Amino acid sequence: PAIPAELRLVDLVGTTVVATLALEGNPKNPVLSPDGKFVYLLEAGKPSGNPEKNVNGRLHVVSIDSRKIEATVDAGSKPRGLVLDEAGQQLLLLSDEPPVKGKERAGELRVIRGPVVRPPIKVAQDPMFVRVAPKVNRLYVLAERHITTLSLPEFMPVRTMPNRGGLATTELTISPDGTRGMLLLGAGYVDVVDLEAGTLLDSVRTGRMSALLLNAAVAVTLTEVSRRSGEREASRRNQSYYSYTEYTLKDVSPSMAMRPDGRFAYVLNNQTRDVTIIDTTNATAVDRIGGAGFDIQTLGSASVAIILSDSVIRLLDTATNKKLDDLTGGNFKKDAGFQRLDVSPDGRYAVAYGAPGVFFLDGSTGKVVGHAHNFKRVVDVEYVW
Repeated sequence: PAIPAELRLVDLVGTTVVATLALEGNPKNPVLSPDGKFVYLLEAGKPSGNPEKNVNGRLHVVSIDSRKIEATVDAGSKPRGLVLDEAGQQLLLLSDEPPVKGKERAGELRVIRGPVVRPPIKVAQDPMFVRVAPKVNRLYVLAERHITTLSLPEFMPVRTMPNRGGLATTELTISPDGTRGMLLLGAGYVDVVDLEAGTLLDSVRTGRMSALLLNAAVAVTLTEVSRRSGEREASRRNQSYYSYTEYTLKDVSPSMAMRPDGRFAYVLNNQTRDVTIIDTTNATAVDRIGGAGFDIQTLGSASVAIILSDSVIRLLDTATNKKLDDLTGGNFKKDAGFQRLDVSPDGRYAVAYGAPGVFFLDGSTGKVVGHAHNFKRVVDVEYVW
């Protein structure tokens, strides 16, 4: 038999269990409220498109002060998970509405503040994630085929606009003034959206076409070489069959950052190993600069974009949109094996780490100001900014 779920509250000073609460179902991943007074546990339920088989998820709300379950509320079908809205000091939850035979299912957004869960707000079908533009008091729900705009703090519907990207959309980056949205598509395109008018300005292809054609030619050549080799080997063995390897293009795996003033966006394309610079005012690519990597971020207090690759930290001057010298000399090693790049919330510092070290960068200059070595392997770094 399944073990009943329970939540245990522990006094860290005395290391004793001060309360044990029995929970219905199978809730997971406790999340603390922004003020630290409540714990939320989400139960996925059993989502289905069949009304007779669908079981909605549930949200358990636990009070830290009273050490009691304050409420267990409906979380919709296929709840996506709890998202912190730091500016609003609340949590957001996306889901589908329960299925009804012969009717399309809208998406739902629930707003959770303290012990109160607001009634679900209808959003576009198949919602994926939310983004907030606090300066213009707007919240955007990106769905498979549409973007729903809500005004804050009332969460009143403003408009629903088409989303051309569909499920291939991996990110929505919003300019600081809230006028532009950059939809990052998995195929290596970026849709530039006028968020005020709710219209698509244009779609920009990222990556150098020459690099794309070269990679495609190499893939075709390697596939043909493998096929002929397999055919020859089958003939030598007097076999009626053979196998070979079909080579394809590497995934684009795009990453995007925006200049702090929102004028330019920088899109890293791993397929063509370069950065496309997009002017957000007119949705045009102004340049494509060579430089491989897997993450790109801008610093808030410097005119620098940092591109992290496995072995090199690359720098881009965002004032001139020109490439700067790579940080490869001194204590940097070609086999450094960088894994992650983190920037402080105020943009004053950046940290790049991996085997075998941690490198600290000045957010005002983009230069390395310190490093820590002599690790066997750096697994993770925690910060107190």
